Amino acid sequence: MPVIMKFKLFFIFYIFTVSCASADGRIPERFSAKSSKYKTIVEFYGSHGCGHCQYFSAKMQEDGIAFVFYDVNNNSEYNKQFWKLVKSVKPNADSVTFPVLVVAKKVLVTPTYEEFKKVMEKSG
Repeated sequence: MPVIMKFKLFFIFYIFTVSCASADGRIPERFSAKSSKYKTIVEFYGSHGCGHCQYFSAKMQEDGIAFVFYDVNNNSEYNKQFWKLVKSVKPNADSVTFPVLVVAKKVLVTPTYEEFKKVMEKSG
């Protein structure tokens, strides 16, 4: 892929991510969809500075998926909950990439958005 095309794709992704974040660039602590086909509220563990988390937040808001966001870098209790969840599915993990999501008691560690959506579809 030519360098100019890569730059254009990056720029489009960056603009999309920034425009979908809150005014200060932070992920909202709670997002409630006004109308959604999903009844499940997702527990979303990550960091405000994480690009993957910002992408997931923007896509979830766009798709009308309600969530509660826990910034594990700024709250020690959230960090403990995060590691407890990670260790429940990956007992030997010393590090993971964000996000970690809980959908109807199913823990997803670093899923793609497509994997996450499949789990959402099954959970209703």
